[in-house]
Amino acid sequence: RAVLLELGKGSASAAVLVSLAGLERRAGQPGEAKKALEKVREKEPNNVPAVIGLAEIAVDAAKYGDAAKLLDSVTGNAAVNVSIVAHRARVAILQGDHKKAASLIEDAQKSGGAAALVTRESGRLALRKDDSDSAIKRLRQAVELAPADVEGRLLLLQAAIKAAAAGRVAKPSASEIVADIEKDF
Repeated sequence: RAVLLELGKGSASAAVLVSLAGLERRAGQPGEAKKALEKVREKEPNNVPAVIGLAEIAVDAAKYGDAAKLLDSVTGNAAVNVSIVAHRARVAILQGDHKKAASLIEDAQKSGGAAALVTRESGRLALRKDDSDSAIKRLRQAVELAPADVEGRLLLLQAAIKAAAAGRVAKPSASEIVADIEKDF
């Protein structure tokens, strides 16, 4: 962190500032993370990692409208990044706009790329629509594609708990998911 802080002074590269922002965010310093990412956007307004980072900070603060505006500010470009579209779908889900989320997920799936992220958001949408069976299927796929995605694993756990509460046997079960998390982390 100290090295990135030093590198972040002056005219640091976008990659250094985005890395610094990630560390600051994980350290519970969203204001400092936001400053670093805004510095990137001053030079590169369409920098995908910076836009996603700023949107995630807005989501963490439950400012879904702000997150949507940030992500929409770059989705007008011809070379739309699939990660941006998937993150925008997440925001639509959090806003309760399942129709928009489904459309965005479909667009992202057609474009290809970021398969784990797109699949995770597809699972999140199914979970929000109370379709725990589809959610489990999609979230299992997402976790297989990106085993280190803690958010995907937590969503999978939530889907398994929901299925069990509805009296359905989820595969994997909530206890199996927890055991995997404990083993892998």
